[in-house]
Order: sequence, then structure tokens, then C-alpha cells
Amino acid sequence: MSIFELKLLHNNKTYALPPWIKFAFGLGSFLSREGVKYNRHTNIAVSLPSDRFFAVFAACGIADKAFSERKQIRSIRKQILGLNPGSRVILTLSGQTKEVSVVSVEKNPYTDEMLLYVQDGSVKHGIPERLWMESIFLLDEEFDEIKRTRRVNKNLGITSPLINMLYTQTQLSKTPFFPGLEFYFIGNKSMTEELLSITCFKYGNVNGSSADFLYVEGLENNSSYTNGKFISSQTKRLTNDIDSNIPVIYSDIGGFRRLSGHFANNPSLILLSRTDHGNRILEAQAEISRKLVQRKAQFITRELIKDLKENHIPIPHSIEMIAWREK
Repeated sequence: MSIFELKLLHNNKTYALPPWIKFAFGLGSFLSREGVKYNRHTNIAVSLPSDRFFAVFAACGIADKAFSERKQIRSIRKQILGLNPGSRVILTLSGQTKEVSVVSVEKNPYTDEMLLYVQDGSVKHGIPERLWMESIFLLDEEFDEIKRTRRVNKNLGITSPLINMLYTQTQLSKTPFFPGLEFYFIGNKSMTEELLSITCFKYGNVNGSSADFLYVEGLENNSSYTNGKFISSQTKRLTNDIDSNIPVIYSDIGGFRRLSGHFANNPSLILLSRTDHGNRILEAQAEISRKLVQRKAQFITRELIKDLKENHIPIPHSIEMIAWREK
């Protein structure tokens, strides 16, 4: 299953997803897969008749990729082997789920298998490597709400009926193995929260919204799972803890003009609404042109179009688009 199998819900009636929603999903998916390639980061600029909903749906496309991707065992093994003593993980054992502390990762003296030792109160458990996939979930320690929780459900707060219908339990159980951000979202807070709350999807007999896919730090989020970080387009200063491998979505021109310098090395999706003020559009276009020249851009618009076509994603009318990679 995938996000493309959803139906659009409007005025209590269901419709096939229109091309522009599939297009937004597709751009998000492409940015998630191809955001950093050949030591260059990917950028996409799209001129739209209106930018309402588009950025949110693009973020859903990124989230869908994270939920549906089948993680490799070797990647999970690498994550666990890199844990330090004292790191917190979630252990599922004998039907109980709780947060425990890592003691060490050692080789079993009787076999070649690795053992993860964890401390649960006064009890020390040794978890063999063959059980890591189903028994151990990693935590991102920056999420305070997780650190304070002694017992959590097996999907780390992903309790959405829509999500649990769309993805398998195997897919969802792997998601927490790779905690942290999948995207930065720059925009207007109240407007974004309003868009996230609108019930617009249907799958089977279950209704849902974009909030079923997006668990965003900085916005209202009742889950302990987080896959994105919201930054107001009015922000003037940012801290330096920006991960350059994470895509950034500029949902409005103002956010791009103010904050693009802070995300100069990140993959990006830049949305230019033709309903915006003409001068602001021209200034944004001038900034994009400067980046193309100064950073020796490699144009990949045809590559993006080919990818969309291969995945049966239509490009709507009235869309103008350019894509490039830069160092």
C-alpha cells in the first residue's frame, strides 16, 4: 500500500486523487530519495497558481517514503552497534514494552552472534542479534516527551487508524528504528496547523488528514513520534544544529527569502505562488538565479520529469518547474 491509494474526501464525497495532489506527493518522494546525490544536494522550485495545501502534501510524500521503506538488516545492525553505554532504547519482551538503558554490545562467547545488553531496573537482559529487529526500538534523545515516558506503545505513538490501515505493522515497527527528522517545514504556524487538521483523505471506511502522516516538532502533536520540524517563516535567527542531509520545504516565498541562507546546503522544495505580490516573486526568482550561477548548478529537470512519469505521477497544467543539484 502507499499514499497514492488514498481517496480525496470533500463535502462527504470521495474522489480519486487529483493530479496536483499526486504531483505534490511525488515531489516529496523524489526529494526524500534523491535529496543528496553525488555529493550534491537537490533543489526543486515550483511555480503554482496557489500554494495552499501543496507544501503539506509534499511533506506527506516524504513521510510516506519513510513509513513504507523497508529498512535493511545491516543498517539496523549498524545503528545498534553504534549505541553507547547509557543510551536509552525501547525493549519489547514477553509482551511488555518499556524504556531501558544500554549496558554494552558484546560478542556471545559461545557463538559468533552479537548480544545487546540492557539494564531494566535490577535486571540485566542480553538480547541476541536475531531478535533485534522485533525487540529493540531506538529513541532520539532530543524528544523530551519520549524520555519522560516509561512505557510506550509498540509503534511509538503512531496510533492513527488511517496509517495503520495503509501500512503494515512490519513497516511501522521499523520506522522508530531510525528516529529523527525527515524534513524541515518553513511556513505560517496557524495556517499550517489548520491545514493539518482538515479531514481530506479516505481509505476504505476510515477518514483522515495530513496530520496522520506528519508528526511535527513545533506544531500541535499528541504523539511521541516526530518526523519533521516546523520553523516559522518569520524567524530571523536559527541555531546551528541544522542537518544538511534533511530536505527543507519552503511553503511560502517569505520563508525562502528570509531563511534560505541558513539552509544553503540542504535539499529543498521552493514553492512560488502566483497569488503572491509580484515584487516578492521577482526577488525570489532573482535569488534562485543567483544560486544557479554561483553554485555551478547541474540541471536535473528532465531527470525529475522522467522519475515522475516512471512512477505514473502526472504533472498538472499551469505548473512551472525547475530542478537542479548544487554543491
